[in-house]
Amino acid sequence: MHMNAHYKFKKIWTISLNNINNKQNIAKHNYIPLKWQLLLTSDGSFTQNLTSLTGNTINLNIISTFIYKSFKYTNHIREVCLQDTIYQNLAFAKSTWPIYKNNKITEIKKLHKKPVGQVLIESKIDIYKDIDEIYYGYCEHLENQFQIDEPIWGRKYTIYYKNYPLTTIQEIFSPNIVNFFV
Repeated sequence: MHMNAHYKFKKIWTISLNNINNKQNIAKHNYIPLKWQLLLTSDGSFTQNLTSLTGNTINLNIISTFIYKSFKYTNHIREVCLQDTIYQNLAFAKSTWPIYKNNKITEIKKLHKKPVGQVLIESKIDIYKDIDEIYYGYCEHLENQFQIDEPIWGRKYTIYYKNYPLTTIQEIFSPNIVNFFV
């Protein structure tokens, strides 16, 4: 995963969840601590989960937005940082939105300064979230942003609307998030 277009996240452990057996057995894996399992496998809005955990409003800081074009497709990319009320970085996310011609789905990606989950809830559309993978690794830049010196958890998932991929999101979480569990 690239954050700020220059920094690579180096995965040292990955579990692909495209296989239904992996999804059903994830709780049996001792590799993922229970608090992290709750965060990483949640199919709800991560921003809402953070708001509930911290008891505070979560701020969205847009790092970059750009259009990526290749021979086969065009995507709208957005990179953001989720922060608490004292601007402590809690998570970084990159969303990739396929641009379909003459399709109303692209109207939903008009995110402005709102978290993806909030936009989808406000849109009142029926979506499906499929978690593709959970990973553990490191990135010196993100470790500096989180003010930590330890590996970081992340996940990648796709949100579908009427069986079409609406967006694919990669999230990387500050290890400090688990400190909000009481």
